[in-house]
Amino acid sequence: MVRLALVIAWLTAACGRLQFDAGQRGVDGAIASPDGALPDAPRAALVFQQTTGKFRTHGTMSVTSNPFAVDPTAGNRIVVIAWTYAASGAATDAISANDSLGNTYDVAAQITSGGASPFSVAVLSAPISTTGSNVTVTVAFPDAMSQIVAVAMEYRGNGVLDQIGTISGTAGSPAVSTVGATAAANETVFAAVNINLPNEVFTSIAPGAPYVDRVEENNTAFMEQAGEGAELDATTAGVQTCTWTVAPDPATEWNAVIATYR
Repeated sequence: MVRLALVIAWLTAACGRLQFDAGQRGVDGAIASPDGALPDAPRAALVFQQTTGKFRTHGTMSVTSNPFAVDPTAGNRIVVIAWTYAASGAATDAISANDSLGNTYDVAAQITSGGASPFSVAVLSAPISTTGSNVTVTVAFPDAMSQIVAVAMEYRGNGVLDQIGTISGTAGSPAVSTVGATAAANETVFAAVNINLPNEVFTSIAPGAPYVDRVEENNTAFMEQAGEGAELDATTAGVQTCTWTVAPDPATEWNAVIATYR
């Protein structure tokens, strides 16, 4: 009888463990809580932390942001969206960035057009290898009398560049897509557009939902370039596209870029 009681006790414990494991894994094998609920979807590759706010210049080769309000965290990433215009320059001219900490910025995606009067838009980023106080970001364009609009943002996580795309167009609704499909479902997508010499003040330059606006410039009384930069936390893998609604219609040339991080 004692031996039978021991067997029954062992079987009861084993069944309990099996039920707990089933609850942990859920019906598809994904790890879940003990009550059987499946976990949330994986968080975005990069998670927004803070921004410097928009910074701009009308007539110099570089411009520096206000400091980040909070010291950036080593191991995170700073992402910069910027667009530029110069009355005199070259179509090979490129946007660059640096910060007061000496972190190294790479160009994720950039397109320049306009020939001898180049205008450009880019996404740049740097892993934060060192940090400190009153951190500022500087964006530059190599031509005298450049016009620059930019924003710098800190994101939790480092991320790896996956897909990019660039395009130029005229009038209509600007749109840009990645060349290939993203490798993961939870990639963070950055897209930006600049509109060249629009000769009008736009009432709105808005990315399509569910993109989030991160920087916009429509005051062409001050700047000869209008534009917008946006972010998306993707939920499915595939080709990523951003389309902007511009009011009124931009009856002039525009450039757009897109870049994803996984």
